[in-house]
Amino acid sequence: MNNVPESKNTDGEKSIGDELSRLKRTLNIFGECNRALAGAVNERALLDQICSIIIETGGYPLAWVGYPEPVEPYRLLPVSAVGPQTRYLKDIFISWKDNEFGQAPAALSIRSGQAQLSSNAPGDPAFKHWNQRVLDSGLASVVALPLKEKDQNGILGTLVIYSNSVGAFSREEVDLFASLADNLAYVIFSLRKQASHAQVENALAEQQQLLRTLMDSMPDTIYVKDENSRFLLANQAILKLMNAATTDDLLYKTDFDFYPADLAQKYHQDEMDIIRSGQPMINMIEPIIPEDGQVRWYLSTKIPFRDQHGRVKGIVGIGRDITQIKNMEADLQKAHDELEERVEQRTLELKKVNQQLAGLYEISQAITAPLQLDLVLNEIAQRTAELMGSDTGVIMLLDGEGESLSIRGAYGVSEEMAKIIHHQIGESVSGCVAQSGQALLVNNLRENAVFYNENAK
Repeated sequence: MNNVPESKNTDGEKSIGDELSRLKRTLNIFGECNRALAGAVNERALLDQICSIIIETGGYPLAWVGYPEPVEPYRLLPVSAVGPQTRYLKDIFISWKDNEFGQAPAALSIRSGQAQLSSNAPGDPAFKHWNQRVLDSGLASVVALPLKEKDQNGILGTLVIYSNSVGAFSREEVDLFASLADNLAYVIFSLRKQASHAQVENALAEQQQLLRTLMDSMPDTIYVKDENSRFLLANQAILKLMNAATTDDLLYKTDFDFYPADLAQKYHQDEMDIIRSGQPMINMIEPIIPEDGQVRWYLSTKIPFRDQHGRVKGIVGIGRDITQIKNMEADLQKAHDELEERVEQRTLELKKVNQQLAGLYEISQAITAPLQLDLVLNEIAQRTAELMGSDTGVIMLLDGEGESLSIRGAYGVSEEMAKIIHHQIGESVSGCVAQSGQALLVNNLRENAVFYNENAK
């Protein structure tokens, strides 16, 4: 087996007619393959088509393409094979590494990056592991052509062509096949690049769709604005808030198109400050007044977004409707204020009761104190009047016969007046109370018949 630049024709000198015939056949293969390359859209289909053209146009028994596996056992894996002798490749193990299974032309072309030729495979030591397969298949000559691109460092694979004739490939044929392999490699790399771009585009489209799905499924308002505070992107929540049917209804519009001028000016100023400073605004409570005029409250966060050079190009905003929370806070504050008012009122009431209890206590102390009766009764009259909120108070006691009442304790009544006031049992309010032994409440003395009769006398 020889590298092509050193190859020799083992069959001896061929006639010029045979050489021209073979060269013409190879040129036909080259032309048809190039037409196939020009219309290629799928890598695997292209490999099958190239191998088929080589077999059908060139009359060769076997053509296959192998790709090197990057992991152990570093197998050279046939990915496309066409021809009547494809059984040769069944369960075959060829390594592309430099070992005893990696000395065939296909493996050498991978490692060297150059075309490799064996003009008599059955007698070539490189085929010692597959000699019987070669003999059984009637294969004689083989050329292996690396699939490489000029601007690529690695080898994509190898194109391998077998012939039933010894010394079947001339230097010129090998050169043409090498050019074909280079063209094939170029198209394969182009298809992979296109597929990679398509995958990237599909991945981006999927990510955008995922992002859109996530944004639209969130109850929070999410939007993106440019450096002029114009909408570039918005989710369904903000479309609903602004009564917009689609994103196009918001595109390149500003808050001035949707909100009262004073609110829009505030939003605009906040966003311009963020763009100028590059500093975010985190968790700011903002009022929102949609078209229905019902004020709503939002917890807003706005952050700058930058281009690849770090320049601020706009803002990304997210807002959460906290109107219900604000209403609950207002209700709680109202309840708190009402509770405080009731507590204050109750405190005053308790304070008044305490004062009354203190007065009663003082009365009881006065009663039990070893003082003169008139002084005790005067003190009791005073304390009782104060507890009742009255300017005057008297205590009347029965005389010895139990027929009349006279004042023994007085508050707010002169001594002269206290001495001359006497009530008979059954007469006046005090006389009636003394006669019945029951308490009597008179809200208006002037309208009371007993008091009236008393004054009429």
